[in-house]
Amino acid sequence: MKFPFKLIYLSAIVWSFVFAMTCNPAFSQGLINNGAHIALTPGAVIHVSGGAATGNFLNQDFGAFTGTVSNEGTMEITGDWNNLSAANVFNASTGTVRLTGANQEIQGNTTTYFNNLILTGSGIKTLQVSTLTGGGFAAPAGVLDLTTLPLDLNGFRLTLNNPSLAAVTGTTGYIISETPAAINPSIVQWNMGATNGTYIYPFGVAGTAIPFILDKISGVGNVSVSTRATAAPANLPWEASVTNMYSNIIGGPGEVPVVIDRWWDVDPSSPVTAGMTFTYRGIENTTTYSPTGTFSAQNWNSFQWLPPTGAGPGAVAGTGSVSTPPQLLSSTPWVLANLDAPLPVELLEFSSRCNGTDRVDITWSTASELNNKYFTLEKSSGGNDFEHLATIAGQGNGTHIRHYSYADNKLYHGNTYYRLSQTDDNGKMQMYEPVIQKTCHEDEKLQVHAWHNGPGIHVLVNTPASTSYKISLFDASGRLVYKGNENFSAGVSEFLINTEMYSKGVYFLSLSNTFENLNFKIVAGN
Repeated sequence: MKFPFKLIYLSAIVWSFVFAMTCNPAFSQGLINNGAHIALTPGAVIHVSGGAATGNFLNQDFGAFTGTVSNEGTMEITGDWNNLSAANVFNASTGTVRLTGANQEIQGNTTTYFNNLILTGSGIKTLQVSTLTGGGFAAPAGVLDLTTLPLDLNGFRLTLNNPSLAAVTGTTGYIISETPAAINPSIVQWNMGATNGTYIYPFGVAGTAIPFILDKISGVGNVSVSTRATAAPANLPWEASVTNMYSNIIGGPGEVPVVIDRWWDVDPSSPVTAGMTFTYRGIENTTTYSPTGTFSAQNWNSFQWLPPTGAGPGAVAGTGSVSTPPQLLSSTPWVLANLDAPLPVELLEFSSRCNGTDRVDITWSTASELNNKYFTLEKSSGGNDFEHLATIAGQGNGTHIRHYSYADNKLYHGNTYYRLSQTDDNGKMQMYEPVIQKTCHEDEKLQVHAWHNGPGIHVLVNTPASTSYKISLFDASGRLVYKGNENFSAGVSEFLINTEMYSKGVYFLSLSNTFENLNFKIVAGN
């Protein structure tokens, strides 16, 4: 039978609990905090221990009583940690929890806010719920000490709430993020705030350390990172939103010949500028196109691969790595590809604008080109059956932004649809998305203006009826740095994109909806 206690106050040096829980056989032996408030003074130690499948700690509520612990001492647990309370157990405690058993789990239905969490004993420590370390108070300073053991995220998020560069330590211990899913849920979120420096995410797999290193230069917020090897050939499953891994050099799919079998997701909560180092196991380099050549990192920006960045020699044994120069991070997946046969760098923008009532000016830009022979522009009156409109030659190999345009003077009555494709020197054709739709009426009074002033980019819309736009902002290299959706009411309204955290330079602003594709080149940033 279990009884609620309003307060358990511990001030002795050592307390030992081996309670038989016959009313909860699945939990076996250990300590149940059944709606009580346990307080450990500095220097106090709780040992929750026992034999096999014992030594568990269970925190839960009892009626109106909430199970909590004020821990200024140390809790040593040999079994599983289970928080079934609505609270986070510790709140503002500054003490330590040691997991001292074998193959322990952190369980529950609510995140536990550990301050110091130390992994000792043996085996693998596994998350069964999202977990926080570093402390849940105003100035978190707690540390996750992996020592020599692996911590398996197991599809959950680990938050390091301490902005210190030393918020996670250990010798040979590592964090396992290997969830084979198109969106990897096994994430380490490091709440860095405004602190800059070298942050080491100590990932590893099967006894091998493959750290991800973030050399943060500027920005305020957190950066979430996950990584996984591929679960099947051809880099499957691909990360969500990735639609191709074609390599122009080899003239075909590049996921096997040129791409290392590992994905990374790097997701900043707000603009962050940092260099990155990606580490992989040599056995994951199953590429067939010069596997010991030079590899670079490539980022998918939701609709295309961006130009290669950084470099590192290919490794087929041990570990290899690629380091990139500082750059503004974006929330999209990364791979490592052979620099001599990179993934395709495709379309930067594709847009149209009415020029009077009987002409549409169509423009597009590429971030870089490799073996691009020509573009094909097509049009349709209904959006299904397209006819040839124009063939436009490519501008030669290079990594700088190139701009193209074409004027259509023969519009259909009503809507006209346009689509664009690209053909390389090997005859490989790739169709670009999206198809754009345009109609030009004499009474069209929609006006959109964009300019940079003060802290950001201003977008002024004058429209006879309510309208909405998908808004995207790209830097000069084609990297997506901002995206969102904005609704504009009838009349004149203004929208601001804050650029105080952006480096000064050329940016490309895109506004698109069913009827409009508008693009602006703007010099912005601090």
